[in-house]
Amino acid sequence: MDPTRRAAARLATFVALPVAIAVAGLSAWVLGGFERARSVPTGPTTLAVTAPVPLPARTLSPAVAAVCRAVVARLPASTPAGLRRPVGEASEQSAAYGTAVVLQCGTAPPRPARDADLAVLNGVCWYAEPAGTMTIKWTTVDREVPVSVFVVGSEEGSAQLVIPFSVPIAGADAPRSDAPGGCHLRTPSTTP
Repeated sequence: MDPTRRAAARLATFVALPVAIAVAGLSAWVLGGFERARSVPTGPTTLAVTAPVPLPARTLSPAVAAVCRAVVARLPASTPAGLRRPVGEASEQSAAYGTAVVLQCGTAPPRPARDADLAVLNGVCWYAEPAGTMTIKWTTVDREVPVSVFVVGSEEGSAQLVIPFSVPIAGADAPRSDAPGGCHLRTPSTTP
């Protein structure tokens, strides 16, 4: 299989996984599974949330891989999305939290339009775009190595699940000198 098809297949798998998890969670909620899970903390729901996320490792240049290792090493053990989960082969370039958030370092840079809405969250500039049904992809646009965070759900409120990653990214991934102008016009969202 040629590299383009392999990359497309990996991306399709990556996008389908959060959607499948969201559908399973919604089904459990609708069918009352979450109420039963509260009464039995060691049940299948608990195991599903801690199960590894099967993310394949991507080929990165040595310089990008070094930045990604530094970013991933600084990531928190938990976020509002849930506890950090193992990610299989991609542990030095990716992280997953709960059933709604997956972070990947060393992704392709986005190509936002000149007048696109950008969000500065804790000092890092992000661009949000749909990445399939009920998944939003937030990608840094002001860092040397792009980092993407996939959030299952609607765009409204998804920034709150991205904010915890800004400080670790800023501490390990140098800012670009040619960041989009919209990144410089806004103040961080956490500033009062």
